Amino acid sequence: MSVHGVIFDLDGTLADTLADLTDAVNAGLAHLGHAPRQADEVRLWIGEGMMLLCRRAMAAATGKPEKSIDQAAVASMAAAFTNYYHDHRLDKTASYPGIPQLLDELTAL
Repeated sequence: MSVHGVIFDLDGTLADTLADLTDAVNAGLAHLGHAPRQADEVRLWIGEGMMLLCRRAMAAATGKPEKSIDQAAVASMAAAFTNYYHDHRLDKTASYPGIPQLLDELTAL
């Protein structure tokens, strides 16, 4: 069998983006007057898109069920999240240990 390519998901697979995502979530929450959340919480909310991430963060911040969070508030948080993340997405992001070497080895094949 011959391999012609390898596809990786970058975010959370090759690069540890949790700290920058947490900062963006907290910027969005602050925009709406809510207290910041910890990275361990944010980690649990990631994986099904930014809008659901924002909805989950707002539910945790308000103590309300996810389904009851107002869509306009989610959109407002998402806009603040996006603006912050656009400017700060690489502030703390780094590759996981060994990833650069792995990619070099795969490239050499």
